[in-house]
Amino acid sequence: MTVVMITHHMDEAELADRVVVLNHGQVYLDGAPKEIFQQVEQLRSIGLTVPETVKLLYDLHQEGMDVSLSAISVESAPTPSAGRCRHAAWKNLFPKGKRTWNQLSKLTI
Repeated sequence: MTVVMITHHMDEAELADRVVVLNHGQVYLDGAPKEIFQQVEQLRSIGLTVPETVKLLYDLHQEGMDVSLSAISVESAPTPSAGRCRHAAWKNLFPKGKRTWNQLSKLTI
């Protein structure tokens, strides 16, 4: 069975088997969510966002940290590993007390 869903909500799109991004009626990107959401700059250039986990990993990568953008959800992110996370870097990106800090501080950098 095939279900076609049209959405601007990336948290919904990340659950699909395949994502087709349209721009002005033309296919702009086509592939698995994991592949599509790694194209952060391309998506932003046409006014779309990426899942929060990808945004975090992208921001960390931009700050010089060696992280992959392949995790599109907290559940698919790398598991924590002692000594690999610079606590100060996390605090700068996600201040304590915010929900995203509590959820995403468990990722490995």
